Amino acid sequence: MCQTQQTALDNWVNLYHDPRGALRKLGWADGPRALASTHVLPILHIFNDVFFFGALEQIDFKWADLGHNILGMSTEGRLINLSSTTTGTLYPTSNENIFHARMVNRLATLLHECVHAYLGQFACQHCAMYGENVGNAGGHGRAFQRIVTALENVCEALLGFKLSVSDSSDYLENWELVQYWPSAHDMVEWNWFSDP
Repeated sequence: MCQTQQTALDNWVNLYHDPRGALRKLGWADGPRALASTHVLPILHIFNDVFFFGALEQIDFKWADLGHNILGMSTEGRLINLSSTTTGTLYPTSNENIFHARMVNRLATLLHECVHAYLGQFACQHCAMYGENVGNAGGHGRAFQRIVTALENVCEALLGFKLSVSDSSDYLENWELVQYWPSAHDMVEWNWFSDP
């Protein structure tokens, strides 16, 4: 782990232990009212430094009404939007409450959109394999799935809890945009058959 990552993780620990900080406020039902966009940016910068080695350039954040069941959206590889109205289906475990479940879901959505931003900034749209690996299934193709699987495999060790950054539903919800079918090997590699 490089110094940039370690510093970002130290910042994460400080955020995590702040009882009135940005992470706790992400769990409030009315996220935009509880947490200004400028307070979400440090979380994105931590994700950028820890998971993308600081590669994401000029990322910005805003709360937005994205429509029914759209939790987040990355536009132009720079702006990450988080739904101001939808938090998705929440399943608090016996060890957490609805606020924690909402916070974890929003963090997972932010990281999900960071992957879209990363691919938006660095994937070559002129490459012959772009359609299959990046553009497939509304941007949830092979490259996306491989990155989010790698992130999910390390999130608990780095952040202190699991994040479900993506699953088969991202692919299936974009069914009309699927151009290339994943192989059985892909689906196993992407943890589609593992327990949530």
